Amino acid sequence: MEAFGRKFPQIHSKELALTLKGEWQAWGNGAASIGLFVQRMEFKQDDLVSGVPVIAKPGTTVAGWWTLPFPQKLQTTGVELNYQRQIDECWTGMLQVIPSWRVAGAATLADKGFGGTVTVLGICAVRPGLQVALGASGDSLAEGDNCLVPVVGVDWRISPHWRLAFGLPRTGLYFTPTENLEMGVVGEGAWTTYYVQDPGAPDRQTYSLGQPLTNLKMESAEARVGLQINWQANQSIGFSLTCGAVGLRRIKYPDRNLTVKADNFDGGYLSIGLNLKF
Repeated sequence: MEAFGRKFPQIHSKELALTLKGEWQAWGNGAASIGLFVQRMEFKQDDLVSGVPVIAKPGTTVAGWWTLPFPQKLQTTGVELNYQRQIDECWTGMLQVIPSWRVAGAATLADKGFGGTVTVLGICAVRPGLQVALGASGDSLAEGDNCLVPVVGVDWRISPHWRLAFGLPRTGLYFTPTENLEMGVVGEGAWTTYYVQDPGAPDRQTYSLGQPLTNLKMESAEARVGLQINWQANQSIGFSLTCGAVGLRRIKYPDRNLTVKADNFDGGYLSIGLNLKF
């Protein structure tokens, strides 16, 4: 990653997401669900590159590298509310409301880090094996163009063994050799707005231009491409495995006109998922 003309050493990240969700039939032919979730990401910056240290400069770490100008920990905690109802033979309406705390740095639930995301979708079953979704999503914590974004999605069963899922945050082409196994090529992304309450270490409170990076909003975005395997062991247990390359990662402070970014495919990733139904 790089910013204000300086490159940073290699950066590693660890991510964890946990969701507990319940579903039930509601209001005639409608269906509702509620979920509790927590997502956490931690960054770590290498002290050396290829084992070669650099000469220390003012404002750098002891090893001489410029410190990352963003918090090491990002956390989201919230509730996901969904309601879906069949309108006619073609259209199904869906409403999703997600109130959450999104905080960077300290893990406390800061008031200014509380925001809500509302998504309204219309899903049309064009014909058997083909669905199209149209709608919009708004975020009260985001700023600029991220406050309200359009949502478009297509799920097309091309043949008994091939399926194309096009949309955001995930697009993929999948092959299903058996009923329980699915393999595919996927491109996925994520963008979230956080409130920086406390970056943690003192050297992360400012960057080289001397402006404070506390008590303000921070936008995080990433995009990656990989190979995915989904295996449904039985009706209760499912596994997923994805590996590939990170093509873009961007940390942006809109109020400071500062962007820290990496826009190449130098970084790899591995993701493991477990889905339990009971």
